[in-house]
This record gives sequence, C-alpha cells and structure tokens, in this order.
Amino acid sequence: GALTAVRAAMKIKVLQRSEQDYAPTGDIAKFFRNPEPALHPFERSREYQRALVATKMEKIFAKPFVRALEGHLDSVKCMAMARRAGTPLISGSCDGELRCWNLQNLTCGSVVPRAHTGFVRDATVSYTGDKVLSCGDDKTVKMWSLEEQTTKIDPEPTSVFHCTSISNSVDHHWKKPLFVTAGDTVDVWD
Repeated sequence: GALTAVRAAMKIKVLQRSEQDYAPTGDIAKFFRNPEPALHPFERSREYQRALVATKMEKIFAKPFVRALEGHLDSVKCMAMARRAGTPLISGSCDGELRCWNLQNLTCGSVVPRAHTGFVRDATVSYTGDKVLSCGDDKTVKMWSLEEQTTKIDPEPTSVFHCTSISNSVDHHWKKPLFVTAGDTVDVWD
C-alpha cells in the first residue's frame, strides 16, 4: 500500500532527444550553449578583451601602416636611428642578430648574425652616424662601423668593451665621443 502511494505521488520525466537535432547538416554545425550568467562570470570581460584586441589589430593594419621589415628569425628587442634624416635603422633581436635597414627602399642592407651571444639588449648610433654601439647578454658593448650610404655594418666589431654585468641599455652623447651603459650600474665610456 505505501509503495503504490509513493509511486503515485512521484512523477517521472523522460528526456527525449531526436538524433536529427544534433547530427551535423551541411557545413555549419549547431552549437548549444547554456546562456546562464552564473555559469559564465567572466564573459563580459572576455568579450571586452576580444573587442580590444580586434580594435588593436585593425589599427595595426590601418592606412598609415606601410610595410613590415621581415628577416629576423627571433623577436626584435631594440631599434635605433641616428639623429639625422636619411639614416638607416638598426635593429637587434633576441637571437643576437644585428640588422641594418634602408628605410628609403625598405630593404635590409646588412646582417651581423652573431653580434652577441644571447639577446641584443640595446643599440644606438653615434652622433657622427658612422658607428653603431650594441650591448647584449654576453656582458659586452660592441662598436661597429656603419656605412650610411650603403647601409652596411662591418661584420667584425671595431672595439669590444667588457662590462661586469649585463647592460640593458646603451646611448651615445650627442656631441662628444662618449657613451653610457646601464645595467646593475651606470657606466660612462670614452
């Protein structure tokens, strides 16, 4: 008697799903998602991030963008230009490579494949425009000869300066033959 009373009080619901509702038809498959906001607490911030990235990508490839200078095999860590018009662009990468670019033709003039062991942390061009200074993970600052008209860097450094620690940045004086490196200490070189 009590068992039949319990069975009579219970309702059993059966889910029935058709195979046709879930089988892919054509190129587009149905995707079912639970829109419950409690299950997706970060949805709004995720969508904001996606929109922000999409906007940045649109700005990168907008009209002012001329061309990508391709050639480095690893990430570019630093760039430098002399303080005069028509001078080449120097770029240093994380694999120790130094490149000289002709910005009028948008071509690479020369490559120094193993300028430094490890990252090229920074590069700068002298005030005269005929020397390039670069510092890297090998605790050295190297001076390279630069030929502005042909955008060629000499493959061998003209001078090598050894530091006690890794220099993160290097800069050249605007009028004197001095340069400064910064790492654990700030050093002035003549």
